[in-house]
Amino acid sequence: MKRSSKQAGFTLVELLVVIAIIGILVALLLPAVQAAREAARRMECTNNLKQFGIGTHNYHDTRRGLPPIVIGQDRVSVFVAIMDFMEQVNTDSMLDGNNTALNTSMAFVMTPGSSGNWDKLSTSEQNALSSIKYMTCPSRRNGVQKATTGNGIGPLTDYAVPVHKETMASGTDWSDYWDPCNRGHIDNVLSAFRVAEVQGCPTPQPQHYKESRPRDDLAKVAVDGTTNTIFFGEKHIRVGEFGQCCNGTYNPGTATDGMDGSFLYANATNYGSIARASKQLTGSNPRYITDSPRDFDGQRSRPNGTPKTLFSFGSWHKGVTLFGMGDGSVQALPNNLDPQMLWRLADTTDGQVVELP
Repeated sequence: MKRSSKQAGFTLVELLVVIAIIGILVALLLPAVQAAREAARRMECTNNLKQFGIGTHNYHDTRRGLPPIVIGQDRVSVFVAIMDFMEQVNTDSMLDGNNTALNTSMAFVMTPGSSGNWDKLSTSEQNALSSIKYMTCPSRRNGVQKATTGNGIGPLTDYAVPVHKETMASGTDWSDYWDPCNRGHIDNVLSAFRVAEVQGCPTPQPQHYKESRPRDDLAKVAVDGTTNTIFFGEKHIRVGEFGQCCNGTYNPGTATDGMDGSFLYANATNYGSIARASKQLTGSNPRYITDSPRDFDGQRSRPNGTPKTLFSFGSWHKGVTLFGMGDGSVQALPNNLDPQMLWRLADTTDGQVVELP
């Protein structure tokens, strides 16, 4: 009996049907895969904020006080102060005198140029500071993140601490938090972290950052309780503005809405890189959490008027922004949060009862 030489196979129609089915399955599964990846990235971001909380409490237990937001103009910030308590011993040691290239007489001024120490670090040392994993949110970016031009040259972060003042007389009023000799501004700061105690005002003496004295302890937040006080949060950075800093107005392609500069220090131009305001820049109006990473200042109106996104908190997660609270917990607050609640969560002394959503 003869066998047929014809091979059985798919017809063109059957092949097209199979391809169509595979395409439908991929279309159905892709959103689920993307959602799972984002959930993992958000979990990592949550863990970063938890680490900040643990580092802050470890600092407090060792130094008997809260870490300072900065120890003075151009000098190291809270993010450097707590490195030694966040398993960054080698990085901290590099800044703590084990690098002979650094000029310790500058009291660890971390600005670029001849007046600071950033340019005295080797490229590998700069990259080490710019790739600390907990300093960036993976939903936004990862790897080596540093600004190489502009006013905020140095390593970047996706997190900031709140600066809350009872009154703000001018657009720059809140930004003077870095001045250790301006007693009026210091006493007006009601958020958790304030500038360090220094000697020699009105011209503060150079001081090693580990010799600075904490200004406050956890008793400062006892009125509201650590559970109801924001210590850290995700800062608003617009799409396309990574590493851009720092003039605080929105002109597409030339200016920035949220300041993305070095987390090592603060000064009269780089103040928004490590901090965010809980009010508008003038007056006593509260600030909104931004809706999305594409928001820019004055973009849209809300029930209470035009939102201010300059120096605001905001994330790249859908619908929420993550905040590290004083007790070490992390809260995912909705981006449509009542701005009065954000105000109260940043104020350590208002004594208001807050029910988190």
